[in-house]
Amino acid sequence: MKKILIALFALSLASHASAADLYKIDPTHASINWTANHYGFSNQSGKISDVSGSITLDNANPQNSSIEAQIGVASLVTGLVKFDEHLKGVDFLNVVKFPTASFKSTSVAPSGKTLAKVKGDLTLLGVTKNITLDVKLVRIGLNPINQKKTAGFYATTSIRRSDFGIVFGAPGVSDIVKIVIDLEANFVSGDNIPQAGAGPILSGYNGGKTSPTVIPEWKIIPTKSKLEFKGTHDKSVIEGSFKKFDGKIIFDKNQLSKSKISIDIDTTSVDISYAEAISTLNGAAWLSTKAFPKANFTSNRIILLSDLNLSNMADSNLKNVDDVRLNNLSDLPVAAKGDVNMKHLKKPNTFRANGNLTIKGKSVPASIDFVLNSYSPTEASATGKLKINRSSFGVGDRDVRKASGIQDEVEINFTVSAER
Repeated sequence: MKKILIALFALSLASHASAADLYKIDPTHASINWTANHYGFSNQSGKISDVSGSITLDNANPQNSSIEAQIGVASLVTGLVKFDEHLKGVDFLNVVKFPTASFKSTSVAPSGKTLAKVKGDLTLLGVTKNITLDVKLVRIGLNPINQKKTAGFYATTSIRRSDFGIVFGAPGVSDIVKIVIDLEANFVSGDNIPQAGAGPILSGYNGGKTSPTVIPEWKIIPTKSKLEFKGTHDKSVIEGSFKKFDGKIIFDKNQLSKSKISIDIDTTSVDISYAEAISTLNGAAWLSTKAFPKANFTSNRIILLSDLNLSNMADSNLKNVDDVRLNNLSDLPVAAKGDVNMKHLKKPNTFRANGNLTIKGKSVPASIDFVLNSYSPTEASATGKLKINRSSFGVGDRDVRKASGIQDEVEINFTVSAER
């Protein structure tokens, strides 16, 4: 489990970026493989595949590179169920009490353009020991599958399991455990993005030139996201939600012209507090979920609301403006200040996604305003809302009486948390 961490540090010595680059470990292409001798008869082995974390590679000062990694030891497999159960039990890894191991680098000592010794603290079963990884940077280049700048690492080390309190079977089962780590990490932020076809990096890619920055793709975190709707039945508020939605978010707040969003909503996952209303909503007159199991919002034009042109607003009636975000009222033309209702001015980090909303196979232009509440190299969250007329999509009858008293306007609120 510890080996993963080592490999990450080796990367730091690669001299390919003019500034520190941040990478995120790709959990689908990371593995820690271990081997231990069994009474001199055979070498038993297994693999741990639940690995996550980040790597910082500093080209100018590779010794300043670093890595932090978390290892889910419960992901250990050997191919033998009974053996797995024993290794995960109290005699060995005790995964119930200690489900996670971690590694954090303390130093990186380059020994060439692609090699380094990475020292760091490995914490396993609640015990922390310093270990050394021999790391090789295999390659940095543009991954043809996901179109992301990717770094590949290979690392080896050996540990004494008794250092972490694992003594079962000793000395027949060797105290020394050999570890081999293979992993890939995806670029998150920094300089120098390689173009397609870039090979191993030894003296810089693209002849030392820097190509356009890759726009990051974000993956929605379902457990931290929600999509809710609110309507009016006679004079009562009715609320519901869609439990399942996913999509593709390619977004960089500093490169909005290249950002785009596509969100798919599973309409069959509709949920509402009135249980008897769910079957009605699923019916042909309303969402018709059998014929149209998905709704979609797509936007290829995202703007920062403060980017709107204010120069021609002096003669405008701004009492109901909701298209403007100002950091300071002094940004507004003098002649217009008296007409501004301050509650309508947008807060910082407010964006608008202009696109099309498709429900029941009918697409209607829609604009969604959202606030970026957090934005880090690896995780971001946003909240927003929009109002629609359900009848525009053929959802229910426009006539409120024929729609059993349900008003036409529906408010949609969402919280989206995503990671990369």
